[in-house]
Amino acid sequence: MKTVTVLIVVLVGAGGIGRTAPAETGALSLSELFKSGVVFQDRNGDGAIDFVDVRLVLPEQPSAGELAAASDIAARLGYETSAMNLPMVRLKPDATTASAVRPNVGRTAGPTTASAVQVTTASAVDITTASPVGSDFSRTVGPTIFVGARSLARADVTAESIGAAGLKAGDGLVTAFTLAGKPAVAVIGGDDAGLGAAAVMLAGHLPYVWDQKSPTIDKIADEVKQFLAVKGVIASSALASALFVKAGAAASDRADRLVLVVEMANGDDVIKGQVALNQFKATGARDAKRPLSYANVRTVQVRMRAPGMGLVTVDLPRAAAPEAAAQPPARRPGGGAKENFDLSTFYTIEGALADSDNNLIPDRVDVLLSAEGDGADGVIDLAARLGLESTGVSLPIARPANAITAPDSEPILVLVGTSHPVVDQLIKNKKWEAPSLQPGEG
Repeated sequence: MKTVTVLIVVLVGAGGIGRTAPAETGALSLSELFKSGVVFQDRNGDGAIDFVDVRLVLPEQPSAGELAAASDIAARLGYETSAMNLPMVRLKPDATTASAVRPNVGRTAGPTTASAVQVTTASAVDITTASPVGSDFSRTVGPTIFVGARSLARADVTAESIGAAGLKAGDGLVTAFTLAGKPAVAVIGGDDAGLGAAAVMLAGHLPYVWDQKSPTIDKIADEVKQFLAVKGVIASSALASALFVKAGAAASDRADRLVLVVEMANGDDVIKGQVALNQFKATGARDAKRPLSYANVRTVQVRMRAPGMGLVTVDLPRAAAPEAAAQPPARRPGGGAKENFDLSTFYTIEGALADSDNNLIPDRVDVLLSAEGDGADGVIDLAARLGLESTGVSLPIARPANAITAPDSEPILVLVGTSHPVVDQLIKNKKWEAPSLQPGEG
């Protein structure tokens, strides 16, 4: 029998944050987010990541798809650390006094590294005095992750300014840029499916271009820079600033387009680089083993520029190779009924977590989150906590309500919000009775 947990939170949306002109942005490598000390920090010097210095930004009234995408990202952030402050998202400005507090969630044992969570036990939640926690963009904060195109308006960033205009249904984009001198990443989609694919790319693949056997995005950028150097074209820098993805089984084994920004000293070098890359593309298109061709990237797009000169772009398609038959998405592991599942066991292997190899260390998350309706942004913090508690997470960890067409075939569902179609169906079928809650109660 399936177990359904319903979490109800009431939250009032925040007002907009206005500026008189669009914010200035600059190119940045996507790998910046994963470098030691940027987002994932060791603040007590013991060699274990114990602080996540990033803010997730959503629209004032996020859609179910945006909440699901943010949950996947939050699960990855939690997975990489041994402690973190919650909540991660504020849709309403908070108190900005020194007495403001935030829950600090941490493991009671077990070091972690930025690449993998090694050991975890049940967590303790402490309330500790913190610095001001208001969500205004005028505050000095660390990196920012924008989720959904509408979230950009909260910082007066336009989709055009970061190369995100014109996404179609099923298209997704993860792009990095600087904002007010600090790193920022935008996760955007042409629709919910594209947004979800982009979120899984950030949360489940980067800084690798696909799995851990594939190259990192920095390695691809370095190889393009080295190729140009062999041709006598010296680039001052090359960075991977964006990844375009597509939703659906046809794109389940690769990214669609990796964007590299290559800086040159002058316009002559840009033209030389353009000629070298175009000649290489023309002569090596049918060589499946040629350099600068990657099995999990359909196209590497090289954008070259120099002072006083516009962008010059060359697309390097993956070398021709037989197309493998598209495979349907794999079923999430786990999801079987649990006899002792209740709130007291939620963060244990008898609850939302599981132990695949019987070593008493949680290595799997056995629940699927779904949020709908007002106040549902708390699902993001729940995803972060689940990621923190386990040494393994299957993505997506959350889905919009309209993507759950057969609840009985899903893992254990955790339904979040003041209203949810699955909850409404349970009530209609007299399988659950909603409690009487007043505004502000959950």
